[in-house]
Amino acid sequence: MKHSQSSFTPNPAWSGFENTAVLIARILILQAIRHGGFQKLLTGWPCVIGLVLNKDHDPDLFDRAVVRLMDIAGFGQFRPSYEILSFGTVRKKRRRSELIDEMAATKTVIGIAAAERDFPGDFVLACDGILQVAALDGRTLKGVLRSVTGTDFSDAEVETFLEIPIAKLGAIIRRGRDPQVVRAKLRQCLANAEVKDIEDEMPPSLSDLSGYGEAAEWGFALAADLEDYRAGNIAWRDVDKGLLLAGPTGTGKTMFARALATTCQMPLFPHSAAKWQACGHLGEMLAAMRKAFHEAHQNSPAILFIDEIDAVGDRTAFLGENKDYSRQVVNGLLECIDGSDKREGVVIIGATNMPQHLDAALLRPGRLERTIEIPLPDAEARAGILEYYLEGLVPEADLGDLASSMEGMSGADIEMWVRSVRRSARTQRRPVGRDVFLSLQPKRRVLSQDDFQRACIHEAGHIVVGLALRDDLQAELVGVSASIDPPQNSIAAASTQFRRAPTSFRGLKNYLAEATLLLGGIAAELEIYGDFTEGAGGSEASDLYQASVAVGVAELCRGFGSSLVALVPPSAEDVAAVLRASPDSRRKVDVILKKCLTRARELVASDRSAVTGLAESLMERKHLMSEEVAVIVASVRNGRT
Repeated sequence: MKHSQSSFTPNPAWSGFENTAVLIARILILQAIRHGGFQKLLTGWPCVIGLVLNKDHDPDLFDRAVVRLMDIAGFGQFRPSYEILSFGTVRKKRRRSELIDEMAATKTVIGIAAAERDFPGDFVLACDGILQVAALDGRTLKGVLRSVTGTDFSDAEVETFLEIPIAKLGAIIRRGRDPQVVRAKLRQCLANAEVKDIEDEMPPSLSDLSGYGEAAEWGFALAADLEDYRAGNIAWRDVDKGLLLAGPTGTGKTMFARALATTCQMPLFPHSAAKWQACGHLGEMLAAMRKAFHEAHQNSPAILFIDEIDAVGDRTAFLGENKDYSRQVVNGLLECIDGSDKREGVVIIGATNMPQHLDAALLRPGRLERTIEIPLPDAEARAGILEYYLEGLVPEADLGDLASSMEGMSGADIEMWVRSVRRSARTQRRPVGRDVFLSLQPKRRVLSQDDFQRACIHEAGHIVVGLALRDDLQAELVGVSASIDPPQNSIAAASTQFRRAPTSFRGLKNYLAEATLLLGGIAAELEIYGDFTEGAGGSEASDLYQASVAVGVAELCRGFGSSLVALVPPSAEDVAAVLRASPDSRRKVDVILKKCLTRARELVASDRSAVTGLAESLMERKHLMSEEVAVIVASVRNGRT
């Protein structure tokens, strides 16, 4: 797609690491400087300017952005030649003599204030210009998204993202993160912001919500333990106080934490590992992390919720120049969790979409010792979610039909749909009803019966191969779901989820088993139909991409291939870059992938009846948990229908 001439062009200096929030703030400051005609400031021209921030701007963030801007301009090694002065009620007040001395001692002075009236009179007299830093606009944000993710976002969706504070944008828009994940998290952030007031006024309890299953059971057990703890019947060491929630975006992990806090009658302190990282350098991040734990302990018993905890990383995967930094981050978190004096009375809940990227030490007893998967809601759970958000506006008899039409949607998707229906009904001055729901139903793509059957055969292949390689995979099946009419923007019509056991060590067998599992869907299609379809490849979430990365990590990063040399860090982006650039590496990985596919086809062929039996059940039920899969496979193998 061609870009218009007015589109944002990234500066080459951005190629190094920079937190996206600081990047956005720096761009806005640079725009103000250019608009005011003070470009010479960045070439060493002596001057005094004042920056007046927009009402929504964070002064601390823009202070760091000015420092970054001056460093890029070449002032980093000449810091005494410029000074940044911050004014306002949140800053220390300077005596007049101190202010005059500071301005006289440096060639360039940049003042920052939330309002022009916050600048002292002496500063205004010495000032060459007072510049207004504008609010973030769509063109700038679209350029930042393109620069950081490498993907173009539509003008319409970018305009909606402008409602998100810059600090949160920085936590979500990160280099190396899949653009689809960025898009999903931005949309989820908007959804959370729109319902915040309602949640603050009427926080739900676990009894009000549906679809949490095992997580809800854990929460009710915790509430009972806390009653005993408050009564002095048990010690804190007897309380189950660490949980990791894993599941796709939008399944309600944050909502669960809020409901748990209500049920347990405890304050909730929500945090995010990504936001901790956005605080700045290592010292600032560790300080923010320790402050979060201290605040929760001061208000104990309390719940400390850490979203995107996978951003902390896994020490076994750290290589390169950021290795020491990343290790200290993980060690810092472990220190906070293990601090017995500061942990008393604090329940820690971590949330992640990618539990496999967590350091295994975080999951050991006494820490986040319990992992619970929160899958996409089934029909019964979707009906319960609808009932909660509709508050009796639609007859209970209609909830089942509406829930059936939402196959493949997350709790967040349903919540947004309900909100759209309410808004439409208000605008049209009509009651919320089934007809309004159906008129605003998200666009869906309807598969033919043959295509749906092929999708189910594909997932059944993953299951059969995964069960056969369970020991080498060190993973257990969670469940599988399929939809004949998935949402238009969904990547796949069906998905299978395995949960890897927490372990510090992975050998070659484990990597090859992972690749073989990922190729199990293709193997099933080849065995049943003689070919396979394009759904197995293309995106970063596809089977072929992930299998290529798994083999690439083993070959290029772990010393399991023809060479002991570790060429790159074990990240999908770095491995993919090597495979794109190196024909020799591609050939090596291709040879291994073909062997894995052959192995997957052998496993499918030896258990073909299980593949077809699972596919038939999945077509009928749309969702199968691991226990149901076990019964179906046993029945087929025993010759029962």
